[in-house]
Amino acid sequence: EVRWRGAGEGLAGGLERQPGLAWPKLRRAYAAIELRLCDEAANDLDAVLKNPPEPTAAYVALVNRGVLNLNRRDFAKAIDDFRDAARRKTDFTAAHLNLAQTHLRQGDPIAPDKLLPVGTVHGGSFLGASEANATHSRRAALEALDFGVQNCPPNVRLFHERGRVRLTLGDFAGAQADLRSAVKLSTDTGSNSVIADDLIELGRLLARENQPAEAVRAFRTALVFRPDRA
Repeated sequence: EVRWRGAGEGLAGGLERQPGLAWPKLRRAYAAIELRLCDEAANDLDAVLKNPPEPTAAYVALVNRGVLNLNRRDFAKAIDDFRDAARRKTDFTAAHLNLAQTHLRQGDPIAPDKLLPVGTVHGGSFLGASEANATHSRRAALEALDFGVQNCPPNVRLFHERGRVRLTLGDFAGAQADLRSAVKLSTDTGSNSVIADDLIELGRLLARENQPAEAVRAFRTALVFRPDRA
């Protein structure tokens, strides 16, 4: 916390000298979000969005304001911000992922806070909602992820999240295809953050389809990455 406060104070000094600079305001807003200083973050993000110097700055401001609104549990505003960002930069992943997770959180109001500003987007929970609300939220999340997959370069997290959502909707064939894509992309890029979880889910799906040899292969490969899951 001390480190973040120091960063914010240093940026504040620079902004007093050059108040029109957008990127220092965005960095200060990020620090404020991490510190749960909601009003300070909102002021900087709104200021950037009034006169963004370039499309990327507007995108970052919208995504991070969406996170801020979600932290305030204002789902409607968060969804509006993420949708706006996703339309402006269709080939950037963060807005698509955050929009999907916001829909899931809206259908599951007791889910833990797992959305973060641009750069780190995490998975969500599907527990606690009524079945009707949960199904509606999952379908909305799937629509957001479909749009992301169609418009972004191949991305591990997009396939990982879409596979998980498809599982909850009972689309086992679609889930298996997405999990296979996520595993392949993880192997090709050396990104191992979700590969073990995807291999385990893939193994379960293969076992469900009475393909024991393929399922065992998936489980054994998962243990290479996560031996603690034995």
